[in-house]
Amino acid sequence: MKEFLKIFSLEGKKAVVAGGAGILGSAIAKGFGKAGAEVAVCDIRDTNEVIESLKREGIKVKGYYLDAMDIEKIRDCYNEILKEFSAFSGV
Repeated sequence: MKEFLKIFSLEGKKAVVAGGAGILGSAIAKGFGKAGAEVAVCDIRDTNEVIESLKREGIKVKGYYLDAMDIEKIRDCYNEILKEFSAFSGV
């Protein structure tokens, strides 16, 4: 079964989850992380609880503030992720 799961590997990839502090978003972030991706959890709500939970599971994750109704906040979040993810991943 594990050989079959390798086709879904996200090793070396980055994932951005908007709404990542919610129930569904955090589950998606966990799935991406368990598949090997480095994850950016973005939300208007506090992401600290989700981030700490995912880190305890060995997932490389970082939280970001995102107000999806404000284009400037979207740009700010985007630029922050681009800037930090290269350092975050060790690239």
